[in-house]
Amino acid sequence: MNSTSFDLKPSAFLADVAREVSAYFVQHGNPVRSRIRSHLAQFWWGSDSSVHFEIAMHERAGRIELGLHFESTATRNRSLYAGMERHLLEIQNALGDGMWLENWDKGWVRLYETQPMAPLDEARVYALAGRFCEIMECLQPIYATL
Repeated sequence: MNSTSFDLKPSAFLADVAREVSAYFVQHGNPVRSRIRSHLAQFWWGSDSSVHFEIAMHERAGRIELGLHFESTATRNRSLYAGMERHLLEIQNALGDGMWLENWDKGWVRLYETQPMAPLDEARVYALAGRFCEIMECLQPIYATL
């Protein structure tokens, strides 16, 4: 991890957050699979990565997205949307009203929140990783029942 308090480049910031998220789940006995690209990090359990948790850096919009993405077949995505919609109030009660469920590009679905991009410093690495782990721990058990 970068030890300065200065802003990190988005790709370095994302790599640090992803490392913290992975370490958290290893420490809690539930290792998660992951894939990191320059502007996004994906996490999932099991062999099917078409449903995954994602952190995306939207630099043009100045936002960071934290969420659960359903990028499977249109039929499966519609079914998962319906299942998550039944739990949406429960999810918003647990995680806040900023969680949104929506149909998205290519017949995909996402349940997500966004946060401001700045600052991208060391303190924010820990705060964002903590929030993302909270989202994952809330949504994974619900997804597992669908």
